[in-house]
Amino acid sequence: MKDKNNIKQDNNQKISDCDCDETCDCGCQEGEECTCNHNHKHGEHCNCHDENCHCDDHCDCDDDHCDCGCHDNMEDSEEFKKYEKAFIELENALIKADNDLTEAKKRADENEHLAVGLKKDFERYKARVKEEEDNMKQNAIINIADKLIPILDNFEQALNVKADESTLKGFAMIQAMLKSAVQNLGIQEIDSEPTTTFDPKLHNAISKVKTKDKKLDGKIAKTFQKGYKIAGENGKIVRTSVVEVFVKD
Repeated sequence: MKDKNNIKQDNNQKISDCDCDETCDCGCQEGEECTCNHNHKHGEHCNCHDENCHCDDHCDCDDDHCDCGCHDNMEDSEEFKKYEKAFIELENALIKADNDLTEAKKRADENEHLAVGLKKDFERYKARVKEEEDNMKQNAIINIADKLIPILDNFEQALNVKADESTLKGFAMIQAMLKSAVQNLGIQEIDSEPTTTFDPKLHNAISKVKTKDKKLDGKIAKTFQKGYKIAGENGKIVRTSVVEVFVKD
């Protein structure tokens, strides 16, 4: 039978084996089996400094300076590799999305530039077509007017000739019909009444008459033949007015 000294020595050996200190109350100091290491936590009773330790599932080490070794192989764990792979895939996806967005914006800018250019080309084309149509229309009107205006001239001259009243009325009626036809074509007479300012674009001066009146200088003195133009500010000239102009003496 063991004496007290031997029991105490055995207990001390158990305490040493389980790494318990004197404050431990697990019962190993009274000869009971030590249970401290069954659910140990690092930082308390764990002394497994082996680098192959797999206790990290229960480890609650939060000390950056802990050297228990439980975190040494974290990067080799399957769970860490899974998250690392997911992070890399996410990062690559974001990079690809950014590149796709940049490329899409570049294509959008190119398409916008192309659309603007096409729009301008189309506007120029419409303007050119309209100008050509206007020119064709005006040329057609001028061709017709060239045939009607000489007839008008003849009737105006006929009205100045002495004739019986019925004949003059007939001439006047035909002249009015011709004037109406010319106006319906969009042709108007060029203003060449006396004292109208001479305009070389509208009037053709074939003679000059001297005057001492400064106010009459450059004014129309007499119209020999009426001129015609297509109605409108920039209408084409069908025929210039033939006039006589005052010139200051």
